Amino acid sequence: MRPRVQDIVDDQIEALLEMERPVDLVQELALPVATLVMRELLGVPYAGRIRLHGWFRQLASRTATAERRTILMGELERLAGDLIEAKHRHPAGDLLSRWVIRHQEAGLYDREGLSRLALAFLTAGHETTAGMITLGMRGLLENPIHLAALRDDPSLVAGAAEAMVRLCALADTATLRRATDDIEIGDVVIRRGESILMPAAADTE
Repeated sequence: MRPRVQDIVDDQIEALLEMERPVDLVQELALPVATLVMRELLGVPYAGRIRLHGWFRQLASRTATAERRTILMGELERLAGDLIEAKHRHPAGDLLSRWVIRHQEAGLYDREGLSRLALAFLTAGHETTAGMITLGMRGLLENPIHLAALRDDPSLVAGAAEAMVRLCALADTATLRRATDDIEIGDVVIRRGESILMPAAADTE
């Protein structure tokens, strides 16, 4: 999908450069790019794409109430179910179609289960991509020396992108880790083989 993703990013940047300043980077670049790429990956039809873009814009809004977010998530759940049903009837070459075909061939087709998986991709994949674009751009703007280095040598971009993914925690969720040796933290000793829960932000530092 690299060529198509490049086209999407180029188109959004060109549109952004034509806008009156100042421009909201999140609303005009990060969210549209994440939405468009996710739609291409999952094979969302045009009508669903328009609704999807509107829903994600509203979910990202600071003014959206809890009640409104609940309604939006319900609409996303229905869209995910409709997508799975559509791929079941008319599979194509997208990711959702491949899921449906593989589950059918294995005799494990479960519309509800696949709908939940599609919803997870729509929401989690979208949020992480949009967030990563935003945090990466902020990091570069706050470190002009590194930004200048990337401009001078584009071959550094791939390594910089990987570094951003490692350094920027997008969600402060806890992950399970098992100690491979005795660890002493302050006055607490964690014995080899014991498990601990670590915040995602701490896990990347």
